[in-house]
Amino acid sequence: MTLDPEPLQKYTSLNAFEQKFLQFLSVLYEPAHTTLIVNCMRKLDLRGPRASKPTISNLNHYIAKFQKLGLVNKNQQCIPEIVESLSKIAVREQNFTTFAKIIQEEAPVSYYYGKWSTRCWRAMREIRIGIYTQQFDLIDEATEFIDQQCREISKTPPPAVQVTTQPFSPEWFRSLPVSFQFYLVDNVIRYAQANLLDYSEITEFIKNKEEFAGFSTDEMLPFNRLLFNQLIYQGRITEAKKLVSEHEEVFAGTGALGTILFLQGEFESAVDAFNKDVEVLKSFSSDDNVAFFGLTGVFHILALLQYRDSKDYDGIADRISIAITNFSNTIEVEAYNLLAIVIGSQRSKNGT
Repeated sequence: MTLDPEPLQKYTSLNAFEQKFLQFLSVLYEPAHTTLIVNCMRKLDLRGPRASKPTISNLNHYIAKFQKLGLVNKNQQCIPEIVESLSKIAVREQNFTTFAKIIQEEAPVSYYYGKWSTRCWRAMREIRIGIYTQQFDLIDEATEFIDQQCREISKTPPPAVQVTTQPFSPEWFRSLPVSFQFYLVDNVIRYAQANLLDYSEITEFIKNKEEFAGFSTDEMLPFNRLLFNQLIYQGRITEAKKLVSEHEEVFAGTGALGTILFLQGEFESAVDAFNKDVEVLKSFSSDDNVAFFGLTGVFHILALLQYRDSKDYDGIADRISIAITNFSNTIEVEAYNLLAIVIGSQRSKNGT
């Protein structure tokens, strides 16, 4: 996502104290009373241009200036257009962790007590801190709370998507451990697919082999599979086919080749490819109740429906049942349920 450069240009024109103050507000994130801001600033020993200690009066002066410049909203928060850029600057200048520590001390998160909106804002703050400081425990706990309690307040993209894409910073992203890179890309792509959005900068980044030159095959595996799904969602079948042919081992047992052949109208070849991948899955499983994870599993059923005759409906119904059992908490379950209805209808017509 490309953001308006003007607010950041205004930021760079400010003095060093003002810039650091805005960085702090980007980490604080929530609508905050000036008293809380003052308490944090004093603990951080952030002083004005004349070494003056922060007071409610002089901080209100700066906040009013930021609001006039359009950098801070009426709730004393950094505007969305710059909040992630400023937090990334705070990381680069090694201010973020210090700011976060003091903020968490002065405004601790509680998932059980206090004003509902405050708990939600602080949960989103904790996710952002968890991402910028690579703490999965913070992310997991806060995400669970937001998913259960804060759907109304979290109308914007989820924090992981916001941090990654508003805007996307390759420099910052490269600095993250592999596990966090995958976590963020996975969140962005899943959100994009669920909402029919296109974060092209993310897709192009993970398509760029040079970005992953230092990665092992095992480290690249999940990224390649994410990229495959994204290319299929976007109808970029030729690119998806090229990706699979370049990484045959990565896609063995995934149903990827069968999916491509099905989408190209080569139904018999698609079923053969799916069958081979089923055997690969069985070789790694303690039983024969295997199914393809994700979108390729749905295309497997569609390929069987397209290629097989009505005598095989019982077998197809069994495969749907296995997929639903194995992947009961995935978004594909709804598609499987609809396909099960189709199968049930056809079986009824044929008296089976």
